[in-house]
Amino acid sequence: MPVDAADGSVLLVDHVNAGLWLPPGGHVEPDEHPVQTARREARGELGIDADNLDGQPVFLTVTRTVGIDHGHTDVSLWFVLPAHRGKRFVLDRRSLRTPAGGRRPR
Repeated sequence: MPVDAADGSVLLVDHVNAGLWLPPGGHVEPDEHPVQTARREARGELGIDADNLDGQPVFLTVTRTVGIDHGHTDVSLWFVLPAHRGKRFVLDRRSLRTPAGGRRPR
Protein backbone atom coordinates (compact mmCIF):
# COMPACT_ATOMS: atom_id res chain seq x y z
CA MET A 1 0.00 0.00 0.00
CA PRO A 2 1.92 3.09 -1.21
CA VAL A 3 1.67 5.78 1.48
CA ASP A 4 3.06 9.33 1.46
CA ALA A 5 4.11 9.98 5.07
CA ALA A 6 4.12 13.75 4.51
CA ASP A 7 0.35 13.98 4.10
CA GLY A 8 -0.92 10.44 4.79
CA SER A 9 -2.23 9.94 1.25
CA VAL A 10 -2.62 6.37 -0.01
CA LEU A 11 -2.46 5.29 -3.66
CA LEU A 12 -5.65 3.60 -4.86
CA VAL A 13 -6.07 2.07 -8.32
CA ASP A 14 -9.18 1.16 -10.30
CA HIS A 15 -9.06 -2.65 -10.27
CA VAL A 16 -10.52 -3.94 -13.55
CA ASN A 17 -11.84 -7.30 -12.32
CA ALA A 18 -13.13 -6.18 -8.92
CA GLY A 19 -14.62 -2.94 -10.23
CA LEU A 20 -13.40 -1.21 -7.07
CA TRP A 21 -10.79 1.36 -6.04
CA LEU A 22 -8.17 -0.63 -4.12
CA PRO A 23 -4.53 -0.37 -3.11
CA PRO A 24 -2.34 -2.26 -5.62
CA GLY A 25 -1.52 -5.84 -4.70
CA GLY A 26 -1.93 -9.44 -5.64
CA HIS A 27 -2.03 -13.06 -4.59
CA VAL A 28 0.75 -15.01 -2.91
CA GLU A 29 2.18 -17.76 -5.10
CA PRO A 30 2.86 -21.24 -3.63
CA ASP A 31 6.08 -21.23 -1.56
CA GLU A 32 6.32 -17.41 -1.76
CA HIS A 33 6.67 -15.23 1.34
CA PRO A 34 4.10 -12.40 1.54
CA VAL A 35 6.90 -9.77 1.54
CA GLN A 36 8.20 -11.26 -1.72
CA THR A 37 4.66 -11.02 -3.10
CA ALA A 38 4.36 -7.35 -2.14
CA ARG A 39 7.68 -6.55 -3.82
CA ARG A 40 6.78 -8.56 -6.95
CA GLU A 41 3.40 -6.84 -7.22
CA ALA A 42 4.95 -3.38 -6.78
CA ARG A 43 7.27 -4.11 -9.72
CA GLY A 44 4.53 -5.71 -11.82
CA GLU A 45 1.61 -3.36 -11.15
CA LEU A 46 3.41 -0.06 -10.52
CA GLY A 47 6.79 -0.47 -12.21
CA ILE A 48 8.76 0.38 -9.05
CA ASP A 49 11.21 -1.38 -6.74
CA ALA A 50 9.93 -1.94 -3.22
CA ASP A 51 13.22 -2.51 -1.41
CA ASN A 52 12.11 0.00 1.25
CA LEU A 53 8.98 -2.03 2.04
CA ASP A 54 8.51 -2.58 5.76
CA GLY A 55 8.73 -6.34 6.38
CA GLN A 56 5.79 -6.39 8.81
CA PRO A 57 2.16 -6.01 7.71
CA VAL A 58 0.30 -3.15 9.40
CA PHE A 59 -2.94 -5.14 9.55
CA LEU A 60 -4.82 -8.15 8.18
CA THR A 61 -8.31 -8.30 6.68
CA VAL A 62 -10.61 -11.13 5.59
CA THR A 63 -13.09 -10.02 2.93
CA ARG A 64 -15.66 -11.63 0.66
CA THR A 65 -14.97 -9.98 -2.70
CA VAL A 66 -17.16 -9.18 -5.68
CA GLY A 67 -16.11 -9.18 -9.29
CA ILE A 68 -17.21 -9.56 -12.87
CA ASP A 69 -16.26 -13.25 -12.93
CA HIS A 70 -17.11 -14.51 -9.44
CA GLY A 71 -16.59 -13.65 -5.79
CA HIS A 72 -14.13 -15.26 -3.43
CA THR A 73 -12.66 -14.77 0.04
CA ASP A 74 -9.46 -12.73 0.28
CA VAL A 75 -7.15 -12.83 3.27
CA SER A 76 -5.08 -9.66 2.89
CA LEU A 77 -1.85 -8.65 4.58
CA TRP A 78 -1.39 -4.89 4.27
CA PHE A 79 2.20 -3.63 3.96
CA VAL A 80 3.22 0.03 3.88
CA LEU A 81 5.38 1.07 0.94
CA PRO A 82 6.84 4.53 1.56
CA ALA A 83 6.11 6.65 -1.51
CA HIS A 84 5.92 10.29 -2.55
CA ARG A 85 2.62 11.67 -3.81
CA GLY A 86 4.33 13.20 -6.87
CA LYS A 87 5.92 9.89 -7.93
CA ARG A 88 4.94 8.65 -11.39
CA PHE A 89 3.94 4.99 -11.57
CA VAL A 90 3.71 2.74 -14.63
CA LEU A 91 0.39 0.88 -14.19
CA ASP A 92 -0.18 -2.64 -15.47
CA ARG A 93 -3.09 -1.92 -17.85
CA ARG A 94 -4.21 -5.58 -17.88
CA SER A 95 -5.54 -5.36 -14.33
CA LEU A 96 -5.52 -1.66 -13.43
CA ARG A 97 -6.84 1.44 -15.12
CA THR A 98 -6.82 5.16 -14.57
CA PRO A 99 -10.09 7.07 -14.41
CA ALA A 100 -11.48 8.70 -17.55
CA GLY A 101 -10.42 12.30 -17.78
CA GLY A 102 -7.83 11.87 -15.03
CA ARG A 103 -10.45 12.02 -12.25
CA ARG A 104 -9.43 10.86 -8.80
CA PRO A 105 -11.65 8.86 -6.44
CA ARG A 106 -13.14 10.83 -3.56
